[in-house]
Amino acid sequence: MIPTFYRHYKQCMDKVVNDQFIKERLLDFSFDNCSLVLCMDTYHKANKAEKALNLEIAKSNPARRRYEQAMKKAYYSFTKHMDFLNLAFSFNAKVRIALGLLDQADLKSPEQWYIFALSVYRKVLVDTSIHEQLFAFNITVDQLRKGRIDVQIAQETYNKLTTEIPGAKKLLDNRDGLVLELQHIIFELEIICIYALADNPGLIAELGLPIMHAIKPPIRPKTIPATLKKVKIMFKKELREAAEHSQVTNA
Repeated sequence: MIPTFYRHYKQCMDKVVNDQFIKERLLDFSFDNCSLVLCMDTYHKANKAEKALNLEIAKSNPARRRYEQAMKKAYYSFTKHMDFLNLAFSFNAKVRIALGLLDQADLKSPEQWYIFALSVYRKVLVDTSIHEQLFAFNITVDQLRKGRIDVQIAQETYNKLTTEIPGAKKLLDNRDGLVLELQHIIFELEIICIYALADNPGLIAELGLPIMHAIKPPIRPKTIPATLKKVKIMFKKELREAAEHSQVTNA
């Protein structure tokens, strides 16, 4: 999860730093060279902290393997269930918001990811109306319970891993703090890039950012449907007759 975040960030940053056109556009939003230096500095610190943590964890291979296996299984189960929840309620944003499905779980620290995943399972498992929607895709309550257990096991192996390995907890706290700082910085950069490059969706795509302005606003129909045209004619006729009647009455 976190390495993916680093790769996405580096792809965006490398493009911005080496493109004079983009940097000039960012200046319109007070994002200057000093801001770019801060971005890169935070990125290198966070990446270095990640490598230091992994090096410390690597000293205990058996515990690390148990964690990686459990995490792989839990992540697959939860991702599968979240995908089908999004599919089942694709036209019901209220349900997806209530379940927290719009959260960017892939950018969270492991501890936050466990809390997020378990909170989704907790809400889903007590709602029979959700069960009915998921059953249409052959996703049963037992499968949801098994998914929750997978996440709980992964959480346990992670907690055991970080407590058994000397120095890992301190390195973990340092890494998580830098990742949080990095998230805030990349969020600011992404938002500014999206608006600064609104007229260049191709460049936004190269940065790996969502093209917010690709969705065009509704366009007024050039032709009026026949039925609507008849209604308008009748309405105008009624208005004209009413006006003529009013003139006769006043006379």
